[in-house]
Amino acid sequence: MGLPSVAGMLQSIMTSQRATTLRLPEGLLRDVTLIARTQNKSLNTLVVEALQRIQEDEQKKRLFDDYTLAGEDADVEFAFVPQMEAVNHGES
Repeated sequence: MGLPSVAGMLQSIMTSQRATTLRLPEGLLRDVTLIARTQNKSLNTLVVEALQRIQEDEQKKRLFDDYTLAGEDADVEFAFVPQMEAVNHGES
């Protein structure tokens, strides 16, 4: 069994997309269409990239919040003595 073909991978990617309809204010649509043209992208690509950035930002925020919550109850005092011993050992 070999590696999947490029055509097969492209077909998989294309079939995993879904069409939707957005209602945008006329001014916003005009502006983002112009932005897409100046970036030499389709409006669809511009919107997908913007939504992916929002998704990534939300994931980073959630991860930060989760680690912050996990650290609130963390007891790290047990490590102070060994750390001081390690620091002082280097000064001998």
